[in-house]
Amino acid sequence: MSLSSFLLKRLLLSIFVIFGLSIFIFVIARVIPGDPVRFSLGARAPEEVVQRLRQEMHLDDPLWEQYYYWVRGVFSGDFGFSLDTHREISKDIKEYFPATMEMAIFSFVLMVVFSTLLGTFTAQHKDTGVDNLIRILSYFGIAIPAFVAAIFFVLLFGYYWTVLPVFGRLSPGIIPPAKITGLLTLDSLIQGNYVVLWDAFKHLILPSVALSLAYLFQEARITRSSMVDNMHKEFIYAERGYGIPERVIMFKYLLKPSLIPTVSMMGLDFSHLFANAFLVELIFNWPGLSRYGTNAMMSKDLNVIPAVVIILGILLVVINITVDIIVAFLDPRIRLSTSQGI
Repeated sequence: MSLSSFLLKRLLLSIFVIFGLSIFIFVIARVIPGDPVRFSLGARAPEEVVQRLRQEMHLDDPLWEQYYYWVRGVFSGDFGFSLDTHREISKDIKEYFPATMEMAIFSFVLMVVFSTLLGTFTAQHKDTGVDNLIRILSYFGIAIPAFVAAIFFVLLFGYYWTVLPVFGRLSPGIIPPAKITGLLTLDSLIQGNYVVLWDAFKHLILPSVALSLAYLFQEARITRSSMVDNMHKEFIYAERGYGIPERVIMFKYLLKPSLIPTVSMMGLDFSHLFANAFLVELIFNWPGLSRYGTNAMMSKDLNVIPAVVIILGILLVVINITVDIIVAFLDPRIRLSTSQGI
């Protein structure tokens, strides 16, 4: 089986996963107790108005018919309208998704850079006092949930040491740049608006650090462990025998194969960033898709709940396939095994 055939098989299986996920979340959203139409219109809304909206949403039809109408709309790019915002869900997603994506990308960059540096540093100083101290700190970092770190940052930087903003994407009075991608840092950079760029960057720091902290320490531990194991491989001894400097061995020959398990975890953790962003966005008042989905769950917004979950599910599939490609590039043995059908 070639690598392309392997990836095609993964893609086809992922389609069935997304289909099953859509059925599951659609049914769950419908069986939750409560009347979403009455909740949306209010207790004083006339009964005929309530019934009209129920008919428009096909809520009186059998569940399989409701799912049919919903899927038909999804394939045409129409997720319906939100009972909470009273707008088309597709427009809400276009508005809120870039904010979550920007925070997730920034968190991922922090995670990749500092976990690699920290893991490499501790591997170089294996079993020293510095290594033991960082390992102890990593236990605390992994154990602290993202929302707990977010609350701590809000208390510290919002009330005691106000050097960084803690709420929103921009400071009051800052005019956002014209929308190109929806990512404020990228849009302001493209347009040369460095005032907005710096302000948006400062707003990204705390939520991104809170979101990536546990994953950063976890991947640093994996990188360290993998590098320590590979230090005793024969090819490393051979390179030392040729007199290659230790720094070259560490960063050119040892780091690349040691990153293979870390890259696999990074891909999974990148998708987990979106899942853990729900509470972080609420705490930092970040106007992203995760907070939009949380508000939908609290208000029983039937159309928004499956739409958000499906978007995140598709994102997870894309990330996993991308990780497979990267790992195959890093490890020639994987390319060889797929080409030989192993």
